[in-house]
Amino acid sequence: MNATSSTQHFLVNDPNYVLIQLKPGMPDPDCQCTSLDDDSRPRIKRAPQGNRLCWIEAFHMMRTMVGNDPAENLTEEWKTEQLVLGLNQQYEKKLTLNGALFRIANDDSLDGIDNSKSLQNSVNRLSRNSHPAVEVIFGNIFSGTDLKTKDDLNRAVIAHSIQRIVEIYQKFLAECDVDAEEMNNEFLLVTSLSNQRQFADFNPTQKMNFLSWCTFRTCYQKYQFEESTWNPSSNIEALVSELRTHGPLLVSGSFGQAFYSTPAFKLRNLVGGRSIWAWTPQIVDVYFKARPLGKETHYVVIVGAEAAENRSYVYFVDPIDGSSPDEPEKQKIYKTTLDRVRQKISNFWGEILFDDNRKPIFVSHIGYALRSK
Repeated sequence: MNATSSTQHFLVNDPNYVLIQLKPGMPDPDCQCTSLDDDSRPRIKRAPQGNRLCWIEAFHMMRTMVGNDPAENLTEEWKTEQLVLGLNQQYEKKLTLNGALFRIANDDSLDGIDNSKSLQNSVNRLSRNSHPAVEVIFGNIFSGTDLKTKDDLNRAVIAHSIQRIVEIYQKFLAECDVDAEEMNNEFLLVTSLSNQRQFADFNPTQKMNFLSWCTFRTCYQKYQFEESTWNPSSNIEALVSELRTHGPLLVSGSFGQAFYSTPAFKLRNLVGGRSIWAWTPQIVDVYFKARPLGKETHYVVIVGAEAAENRSYVYFVDPIDGSSPDEPEKQKIYKTTLDRVRQKISNFWGEILFDDNRKPIFVSHIGYALRSK
């Protein structure tokens, strides 16, 4: 059953140029879903990504969601979707709390403090107007560690946040009857880590990243996605063919607004009646400001490829934008070059690999894109 067939149509379908429009918005979850192949439910706005996991949001852009009222034949799909949505909600809640924790831990009033009592009193004062859970978390952090300075506090908040995300992933994998440690051997085979160790030997950040990989893999398998045979080293014609045959591709890397220092701008010409957006080529990419959690990659959906006369182009949409059936332009379509994609794309472990001359390296044993089965 192809859950993506009812979520897209071609804006352009020429021999050397394919552009797919994902159906804007999302199906009304309160209307009964009877088939993933022919979804005639009314559509409502899809919220921007916010603090949710970008790859889950991208999955739900590419496939038909079952919603809250599935037909009997979709019970298993509904159960899977509820597990994934639960994971997303837990992650969103944690990142929202992280924002409050780090705002307090980096408050200017903590500068210069060098004793535990003063630091805790100041943090308690700053926490009073925050979420109730923030006070509890800081209380637990101070009770288990002797913190004297702002730097001490930040390290403790990072450690707490990493551990909580690890617990979220572990809970999800347990609900799916997946033993993450059993995936360890496969993980070591497909990654390029120079110091390969067993799960028990990983430090907290390595455990978080490994469990993120396990969770991502479990989700895409349950959602009936598979690794694409397309590799970034292939020419643009291969990407055109892949999109025409299998539909949109999920990829990760340093894609999207967070990796540019200026906003995208609208190109002059419409394509298939849609506006196209891009970034000024002269603008040097910038990475996220220092982030204590997660890998510096972002998932987007490739929806088009063009073999132009002098250059090859790739088109993608970003879950960060959201979409609306009443305003299709809310889901912006971005344009970049194939060369830029090769510089930015990561494999599914989150690695962007280069040789000594900063030329991208693409390996065949690690996936770079997901497609619908």
